[in-house]
Amino acid sequence: MCIGCLRTLQEIGAWRLMSASDKKKVVAACDERAKTMTRRGKDREPLLPT
Repeated sequence: MCIGCLRTLQEIGAWRLMSASDKKKVVAACDERAKTMTRRGKDREPLLPT
């Protein structure tokens, strides 16, 4: 999984071939993943809220 966009390797690989509606579904799935994850920095420590 990409730590920046939260797409899976399968989603990244298929991105160029996806329709616009499929891409929207992937982006929505990434938004949901972001809600359940703690963002971490390069040192793997949680990022502090700004």
